[in-house]
Amino acid sequence: MKPQPKLTPVAGFEGSYVAKQILGDQTPITYPAIPNIVFGPTELAKVGVSLETAEAAPDQYTVKHNETTHWYTYNRIQDPDAQLWTIVDKKTGRLAGAVVLASLAEDLINTFAAAIDAGEKPSDLNKIYAYPSAQSDLQYLL
Repeated sequence: MKPQPKLTPVAGFEGSYVAKQILGDQTPITYPAIPNIVFGPTELAKVGVSLETAEAAPDQYTVKHNETTHWYTYNRIQDPDAQLWTIVDKKTGRLAGAVVLASLAEDLINTFAAAIDAGEKPSDLNKIYAYPSAQSDLQYLL
């Protein structure tokens, strides 16, 4: 078992698992994609496969960098630092990780965590989201 981040939501997830084990459920623990975020004037969030891992395995992952200051939401709120990296598994075409450096990073990273858990491809993010929002700008990824 790999170590998991020491975050409150992880502790809650593990506590629920332990309670089920005590009640007789013998299913092994399976962790979902766990987003991490550092809050500040500009937020830094990540989920799934890290940039370092992906860049060290270019035969396995495709890393795409998006300078997102021109996306409607980040242009509207004048975020001069907004950037997004997506990491895609070359074999399956599915999202494997994401990094968001921007205001409102928590919104996007939660969307990416759900997409990774669902086994989605980047094209699966082309949905109709509430507008204007960081999620409604995901159409620019395609």
